Amino acid sequence: MTTTGNTTAGFYNATGNKTSILSAAVGIWPLNGFYGADDISGYNKTVNAVGVSFANGPNGNPQGAVSFSGSSSSYIEILHTTGSHLDVRYSFTWSAFVYASVLDLCPLFMYVPPEEDVFSTYIWLTANGRFEAGLFKRNGEGLFPSAISNETIRQNVWYYLSVVYEYNTGLLTLVQDGDVVNEVTYSPRTEIATMSKIRIGARVETDNRAFNGRMSCVQLYNKALSIKDILNAKDISGFGCHF
Repeated sequence: MTTTGNTTAGFYNATGNKTSILSAAVGIWPLNGFYGADDISGYNKTVNAVGVSFANGPNGNPQGAVSFSGSSSSYIEILHTTGSHLDVRYSFTWSAFVYASVLDLCPLFMYVPPEEDVFSTYIWLTANGRFEAGLFKRNGEGLFPSAISNETIRQNVWYYLSVVYEYNTGLLTLVQDGDVVNEVTYSPRTEIATMSKIRIGARVETDNRAFNGRMSCVQLYNKALSIKDILNAKDISGFGCHF
């Protein structure tokens, strides 16, 4: 499911409506011992978990997160095709709890084209403890500059990270624990490349840049959520991200 002209009245104007938030979810992966890597949004896309294990989650809950080893053979792969609900080519919001055991340049969540040497829309950590989002057009051309957070994260600490892109305004926003940590505006407004499979934790086996740490409650929406909605989404009871 894709939408054009997704309707938030402006990034900072919250709906606060939990039903509205859930209706915009196209993927919710709790990444815990109860649900494994299953998508509980209702779309049930095929997910392959490779070389990962369970670890304590954001609340210290046993098996409340998935642990990635920092190897290119440790990742979660979500399969989909052009035009599916995960092809959020207009507006989107991505959120996840992230715990980095090592601060290094590595992918958190990205769309991976079939060609191993080709990049697409991505969310990465940088070597100096920041997180970065880069958008690509449907034709493979990158949008510049990427957005890099103004705040650093620390090793072995849980953070709730979010990336929001609003098609109508061209605004790309990074959010860390509910605070805006950078914004970039692209003009003209652009449909972005989100039609390839998704990888969490690693890009391809031939790229040794891989995430060493834990993730929990990865969420993807086909609209630009407000700050309030992003924070509400942390604890919506139906998500089952914490048990």
